[in-house]
Amino acid sequence: MLKQFFPILKTSGGVTLKKGTIRSLTIVALLILVIGVPLLVRGARSACNDNVDNDGDGATDYPADAGCANNQDNDETNCGDGAVSGSEVCDGTNLNGQTCVTQGFGGGALSCGATCSSFVTTSCWTNTCSDTDGGTVQGTQGTVSGNYQGAPYSDTDSCLDSITLKEWRCVTVGSGLGGGLTGSSSNYNCNQINGTNYTSCVSGACQ
Repeated sequence: MLKQFFPILKTSGGVTLKKGTIRSLTIVALLILVIGVPLLVRGARSACNDNVDNDGDGATDYPADAGCANNQDNDETNCGDGAVSGSEVCDGTNLNGQTCVTQGFGGGALSCGATCSSFVTTSCWTNTCSDTDGGTVQGTQGTVSGNYQGAPYSDTDSCLDSITLKEWRCVTVGSGLGGGLTGSSSNYNCNQINGTNYTSCVSGACQ
């Protein structure tokens, strides 16, 4: 087949192309110019002039896409169109599948920053707790404090009556409630605590 289009004449001095071969090569070269060059030009078009909705916002090219400054602009991305594209991590209410939990918090409401380049985590929360008396210590008045699902709290051990102590401590929160720690209380009868000689409750501690 190739010989029909590119016949050659072998001589002792090398290889010489026939006139028909030269015409064939000329036709092939013209075809490359006619077909190949436009394809190359099309492939070199900017993102704002390629008839493609590159950022998925439903608008194509300049001037329809607000992300295009002109038809030479090579980035259709524009913060505020609801489509996450280019260097954006989010866009408006489109958080690209991210939540406060995926950002390392226990829960809350994640939102997108004004420039679409970062998340706003001020409404995200983490359950925390600290206890000044180190746990369940009935003979010492302590205070637990921290944050539970976005709300701060502070609770101090107290006497419910002359012999009953309300003792606060930190406990683990289940994953369904955001994990972490929070404060929890239990009531104790001071004169029934094993291994002690407590007889009454005074100022938030058994004595």
